[in-house]
Formats: sequence, structure tokens, C-alpha cells
Amino acid sequence: MRRITTLVCLVLAAQVVAFAFTSPHLRVNRVVVEGAKGALAAEALSKMHAGMGANIFLAPLDDLSRKLAEAAPFRSVSVSRRWPLTLVATVRLRTPYAIVRSGQAGYLLDGALVPYAATSGSSKRLPEFAIPSGSRPKLGQNWPNRYLQASAKSYEAARDRGLKVRRISIDRSGDMCFNIESGIQIRAGAPQDIERKLWVASQFLASKKVPLDTIDYVDVSCPAAPVYAPKRS
Repeated sequence: MRRITTLVCLVLAAQVVAFAFTSPHLRVNRVVVEGAKGALAAEALSKMHAGMGANIFLAPLDDLSRKLAEAAPFRSVSVSRRWPLTLVATVRLRTPYAIVRSGQAGYLLDGALVPYAATSGSSKRLPEFAIPSGSRPKLGQNWPNRYLQASAKSYEAARDRGLKVRRISIDRSGDMCFNIESGIQIRAGAPQDIERKLWVASQFLASKKVPLDTIDYVDVSCPAAPVYAPKRS
């Protein structure tokens, strides 16, 4: 009797599994994107439609996640099931950290220095790094550019010293200039010893030995002997 009961249970279980994987009543009939709006949400939805009509248990969650992750502005993506019969894409957008200009091209960068969108404009909220032109980056991928890395490192060093930097420019020889919010330019020369150079610049400006509105630039390329130039009248 126990064997018959076991056999019946196995048959019923097999039928339930078969129903779950083959029933037309268990097909995905809705896709949702959370975490994005506007054009980015529309782009994600267009890719998610590949899962419409798939069996809810067999929906290609990993494939959909990979397709969505190809969109450069998305920092992370996950696709999951939600009852009844819905697939949900949860995306996290990259947070803008700076704008980098390489020749005539401009890109938005996230905090990991990944370029993720082209831009021709500027922003009052974001610093700008101007670096020599060269090979163009692939959006959404790491850009191993030494000028960019030097600019970002120097920007963080400047912030640590209370300098409100609007723009950093670096030429092919590595010489760096910082434009700060007051309109003064800090000429730092090569990025070596940049922390000390920026400390010297911040101390000079904080001392107010010279009225700030009369200074054109401060040169700390030789940090032991900083000099400044007055604005031309």
C-alpha cells in the first residue's frame, strides 16, 4: 500500500512540474524597470521585452541581465521574478563624478573613472579634467589613461586641502594647472609631490598676504619657493 501511495505521489509531482513548465497560463505577461526613468527606462524595457511570453520559471534572467548591463549608464543590473507573471529589472545608475575633456570630446565619469556618456556641455556641480587627446574610451568600461588618473588623484588631494577646484588641465608633458572657484589659477608643474604643492598653495591663499582678487595665478611648481603673479590692470 505504501508503495502505491509513493508512486501516486511521484506521478502527481511529475504532473505538477510538467504543468508548471509547459502551461500557457504561466507565461510572462508584464515587464517592469525600476531605478531608471525616461529614455533609459525605455531602453531597458525594450531589452526586457525579450522575456515576454517566456515561461515564468524558465525566463532567461541571466541573459536579460547581461543585455541590460551593456547600457553604459547602468552601474549594476538584476532581473527577478515577481508574481503574478512579471519580470522586474532593478537598475542602479552611475553617479556623475566629473567631466573629462580629451581634445574635442567630452565624457561624464563616475567615481570609478568609468566614462559612461558623451557630453558637450559643462556643469556647475562637476569638476572638469582637460587631458591630451588620444584613443577614445569605450563607454561603460574602464579607461586606463594616465592623464585622467593623475587628474583625479590631484583633484582629491586639492579637496583634502580645502581648495574648490573647477578645472584641472594637464598637458602631454604632465604639467598641471588648477582653476579654483575664486578665479585664481594654481600652476603645479609635474604631478610629482602634488600633495605638498597643493598644501603650499592652500597655505599661501589662506594667509591673505595678498588680496585674492588681485592674484592671477600662484606657481608652486617649486614648492619651496612659491610665487604669484598679479592680475593685469
